Amino acid sequence: MFLFGVLNACTSPTQENTDSNEVNNPELATNTESKIEPIESVETFPMPEFGMKWGKINELYPTAEFIEVEAIKYGINGGGNGYDVIRNGEPLFFIWLDGAHEEISGILILNSNYIIDEKVHVGMNLNDFLAHYPNSKSFNNVLCNDECIWREKEGFMIAVKTTEQQRISKYRPYRGQEIFQKFIYTDIPIYRIFLDR
Repeated sequence: MFLFGVLNACTSPTQENTDSNEVNNPELATNTESKIEPIESVETFPMPEFGMKWGKINELYPTAEFIEVEAIKYGINGGGNGYDVIRNGEPLFFIWLDGAHEEISGILILNSNYIIDEKVHVGMNLNDFLAHYPNSKSFNNVLCNDECIWREKEGFMIAVKTTEQQRISKYRPYRGQEIFQKFIYTDIPIYRIFLDR
């Protein structure tokens, strides 16, 4: 309704000017043409998709920088390399490819601009995350010393950067493993999100 009212106001006839002091001299009249500068198109970097071929990746991100790094850097087991996708010096995500088909088989979000599951993003406080997913349990990713929460139903895993001295959870040892007991420190941001097919 409000938009319709605004449109009507813009298109209704204006009141005729009856002021006798109106400027009729063309030399003194000002140009009332709108001088709107063209808006520069904002480059968007959509989320990559599983199964996307290498050629499509390059087409989708023509101005991105791709830096090859070992997947183990991000705690991804199994060896092999992947690519940090960077725009203007800012990391967006890390992708790794299925060697046989040269297509994306893994995506790791590194940038807060990408929101998944309608709310989850890099930089989100773990307290807020746990308010949405109260039945979560964490585990220690020994490959990169992060603590992670795996949401199998939703198809993603979040990671927070912790240290031996400052863990988010208390664990109990069991047959060489650490079993989650409870959260003890949750005022910490998410800094990586792994997506699963």
